[in-house]
Amino acid sequence: MELSARERLIALVGILLLFDGAFILDIPVVREVLGAAVIAVIPGMLILSILRPGKITLLEYCLLAIGASIAFLMIGGLLYNNLLMYLGIANPFAGRLLLDFYNLAIIVLAAVWYIANNDRSFSLSDLSIKAADMAFLLPGLVFPSLSVLGMHQINTAGNNLLLLGLLIAVFVYIAALSICHARVSPWLMPAAILLLSVTLILPLALRSNYIIGTDSHFEYFTFITTLENAHWSIIGSAQLDSCLSISILPSAFQIFTGVPPMMLFKVLFALIFSISPLIVYSIAKQYLGGVYAFLAAAFFMIQPQFMTAASNSRTVLALLFFMLTVMLLLNEGMNPARKKVLIVLFIAAAIFSHYSTSFIFFGILVFAWVGTGILSLRYPVRPAPSFDILVIFLALMYVWYALVTVVPSQMFLEFIDKTIENLDQFLTPGTRGQDVQRLFGAHALDKGFPYVVQLALSWVSIGLIAIGSLAVALDLRRTVLPGRETAEYLEKKFSGLFFVLVIIVTGLLGLMVVVPYVSDGYDLARVLPLSNTILSVMFVVGGIAIAEALRFVVRYPEERGRREQHLTPSRGGGRNMLLKMSLAVILVVLLPYFLSVTGVLHTLYGDHRDVVFHADGPQYDMKYVHETEAQGAVWLKQRMDPEMRIFADGFGISRLMSLGTMPPSSLASFVQYGWVSRESYVYLRHKNVVDGNLIDFDGKYRDMDEFAQLFRHKSKIYANGGATIWTG
Repeated sequence: MELSARERLIALVGILLLFDGAFILDIPVVREVLGAAVIAVIPGMLILSILRPGKITLLEYCLLAIGASIAFLMIGGLLYNNLLMYLGIANPFAGRLLLDFYNLAIIVLAAVWYIANNDRSFSLSDLSIKAADMAFLLPGLVFPSLSVLGMHQINTAGNNLLLLGLLIAVFVYIAALSICHARVSPWLMPAAILLLSVTLILPLALRSNYIIGTDSHFEYFTFITTLENAHWSIIGSAQLDSCLSISILPSAFQIFTGVPPMMLFKVLFALIFSISPLIVYSIAKQYLGGVYAFLAAAFFMIQPQFMTAASNSRTVLALLFFMLTVMLLLNEGMNPARKKVLIVLFIAAAIFSHYSTSFIFFGILVFAWVGTGILSLRYPVRPAPSFDILVIFLALMYVWYALVTVVPSQMFLEFIDKTIENLDQFLTPGTRGQDVQRLFGAHALDKGFPYVVQLALSWVSIGLIAIGSLAVALDLRRTVLPGRETAEYLEKKFSGLFFVLVIIVTGLLGLMVVVPYVSDGYDLARVLPLSNTILSVMFVVGGIAIAEALRFVVRYPEERGRREQHLTPSRGGGRNMLLKMSLAVILVVLLPYFLSVTGVLHTLYGDHRDVVFHADGPQYDMKYVHETEAQGAVWLKQRMDPEMRIFADGFGISRLMSLGTMPPSSLASFVQYGWVSRESYVYLRHKNVVDGNLIDFDGKYRDMDEFAQLFRHKSKIYANGGATIWTG
């Protein structure tokens, strides 16, 4: 199918007119679908068409278009907000006003694109679908719907059988597609990855009718305040205000699509981040075959950090832009100047998304530049990224974090100071974060069999990554360095930049584990997805390296006999044998790890760890928001004296912020301070009222009786069976 530039321009104008009509008339479904497409895809497509970056695949084009659209919304939204505020317009995010300016921006982009491309046509090759494709595509298409239905059953009836069955079906699907990969068309692998990604990332987002997580309540408060004020500004918590990913971005999506704010915030970031395994697939496919790239993407998406993306809104957006930047840097077929424009766009978007991730992002790029520079002294490797990109990155961070929002730069300096102060605590386990302590088996034996299994499988996965990294490092001649001979399993050699990135992210993880306080000040769970962008490939290479060793052992007697008979060594079937053995090794590790990480193993064993499966357990007590808690928070918001402070336990505070949109300056934890002021409110949530337990920010349980004296001079003014409010 071939379309001229004029035909595409007419189609674009038609889509905009349809969307404008659906927006103005508020037509259900049409507004949601067209709104999401218009803001999440079209700006990026126009930007790419204007830049014409060069040789990229259709998959890379789609990923870059979505990334560029999200970046355009945040950066363009900030410029638009500040311009109109400067002109005296107090509500730039009023619906119709924003729509008019957005239409104008799209028309300008479309005009520039048409002028530059009016002599170019666009064609798509016909999609061939085989019977084997349909055998895998149809179940994949059903999986996301089953994920939604499974969560509906858990939320309404507490029945987790459908979700358990679905995850076991995904287990079988990954194995079957890996084994039958040669029978399906090349397009099926990325399609399957996207469907599996959405299936795995939705459950946590859909648990309960309210925000779920810890920081996500604070993030939602930032979003809803921006939406209600109809403009962005620094409203008090500058560290969150610096993250346009949780203010301007969701506000634009909500205004255009009309999706209820709570539901939109719960699913938006999960759905955007669901494309991230495709970035891993795209990176891996440059060097490995299609099925190996599929397994690298599968390893990335079965990590706990991926499946809990709905509770880490800021982080996953910054991570997505990091991954897109890495994909661009590793692409050797694009026009360097135009690729640089996209890299700067994604860097700016990462800075506007999350401060801590951006600091790590910058550090990785600096060390990549140094590492490739050292390689270039001896080998024909171009230093990457270019020095000017680093200068731009540093300048943008300085302006945004040090001059505009200020607090993120102060937090970074405090983090460095505390890290230096704690260097003498090298041998003290308590100076490491909870994630690091769990990695080294803290309390695993006490908790039971499923935890021991997950710990063991985690270390086996780390072992495969280490083996893969060593296999590449010890065979640089065939895996990285220029030359005719290439390792048997590679489609092409790893670039010098990729090899340097492997070293950098491995060193970063080592730093998190070894240096005191680092993993306590910044969770290891937030660094792992950054590292796994690269190390997922090494996980697969590790499996291949073990398979090569096994193949050698299996074939050694035959080869020895041939040498004794002075015959030529056998080469037939070697690559096919390696592929089969590699798949066996990787799947033997990947699939049990999947069952363990998703919580299927824990649930079958009777352990109620995961909030997506159960209505009890620590995750449920901390993260799940009950209807009664929401009703109590709303009642208090409507009747409270704004001059009086509100006390609650740590997780009660988060509920008051998201459900009652109460500013953090008016909230405090009576568990942390051990007292309440005389003229104040006390909000008790479901866990406090029904079970008599308090849980503060540290996650520790405390008995209500310990704080009974705080209520002696308080009167109960509200109760609904799952929440109470006291004052006096």
